[in-house]
Amino acid sequence: MSKSTITLIIIWSAIASIFLFLFDVDSLLIPFLFLISQSLFGALFVNKENEAFYPQDIRVIFIVTYSLYSLFCPLISLLGFDVFLSTMPLTTFCFGLGLAGFNLGNILFPVKWVNISFVKNSVNYSLLLLLLLAELILLTVYLIAYQVPVFTTLGQFDRLEFFETINQVWVVLTMAISLTSCLIIYYFDEWNKKQFVIGILLIVYYIALQLSLGNRRDFLPILLFSTSYFLTKYRSKLNVKVVIIGAILFIGSFWLVQQRNNNLEYSRVGAIQESFVNNEFVYPMQTLAYIIDDKWDLRYGYTYFVLPFQIAVPRYIYPNKPEDLGKEFVNKTFGEGSQGYAYTPVTEAYLNFGILGPLFVFVLFSLAFSQLIRKFNFSSISFVYFLLYSFVFDFCRGTFATVIYQVLVSLLFYFIIDKLIQKAPSYTNR
Repeated sequence: MSKSTITLIIIWSAIASIFLFLFDVDSLLIPFLFLISQSLFGALFVNKENEAFYPQDIRVIFIVTYSLYSLFCPLISLLGFDVFLSTMPLTTFCFGLGLAGFNLGNILFPVKWVNISFVKNSVNYSLLLLLLLAELILLTVYLIAYQVPVFTTLGQFDRLEFFETINQVWVVLTMAISLTSCLIIYYFDEWNKKQFVIGILLIVYYIALQLSLGNRRDFLPILLFSTSYFLTKYRSKLNVKVVIIGAILFIGSFWLVQQRNNNLEYSRVGAIQESFVNNEFVYPMQTLAYIIDDKWDLRYGYTYFVLPFQIAVPRYIYPNKPEDLGKEFVNKTFGEGSQGYAYTPVTEAYLNFGILGPLFVFVLFSLAFSQLIRKFNFSSISFVYFLLYSFVFDFCRGTFATVIYQVLVSLLFYFIIDKLIQKAPSYTNR
């Protein structure tokens, strides 16, 4: 299938779906088919541009992640599970528009993924391991100080109480641990056998600790970083191993939610239905459905151009700084004290600019991703690319301000740590 054919299909499927939806705004099936068409043809277009399916292309993982967080909720609604909201058709349509905008950006400014070389520094690997060990000790002390059970059984403690212990120290410390773990993986060429064992054990300790607390968001960037790094290093295309890894992460998300909620009683649903209704990929999309239903006032770019600067200021300096969008949503929709709700960039785009917001905003996101790939195509790929890749899941289930904060803090840690551990000039790893 030629690029022009794919482009034509995307455009006409979008136009047909828009007109059909305008004539039947209560139909969930039409916007769902529109969303599916954008997901499939978006992946096909990038695959055609690259002449192969490269999961390490940040656009590919974005389309896959976006699709998981947008297709699941309307699908189980159509299957009859009890997650349907009256605004779900318009919500699904907005998610389709977001992906259409992303595809449009790829059509207007195409760029091909190129397998290129790495440029690395020779580093003091032992110092890197000591740094991670010190960070993990601090994290363990933090949990003990706040009387949070370490390596407790999932579902045996109140996660709402745990969230109350989380402050800026926890956020920055977990980001530092994630960044250091990624550096250990990135410089794995420097490993000797003893360092290999120590490095793996430290990273496994951190992941196991987070799993025992019911957290996946804090260690997922390490897994994504590792996957993208090794796929790029060995110039791999989509294969059985990649599919298996993806399936494990997908199923693991369901398992984790089930385990950490096993102390709750669900009188209305059975175990199978519970796993479909209460999971990682259902909740985020509902934020937009509630916001449309409650008719929130538009922000006109405030959350993109002002809120990120406000969020970055510590609360002890700026006591009245606004909450991030996720917490604001929970407080307005369910009341203060409710458990957190994952957000989405589509919800934020709608909140700022209305129904066409996702279309325009995601064109810009698409251009940013394309420029990122083009930059590394003209030079050599570096740690920064894999770091940004590792934040794609956070991007698809978070807010612009919080993700920008995470990226900037992580980049700051990277530049500081990388300078400390360097011991020789750069070398090329092909």
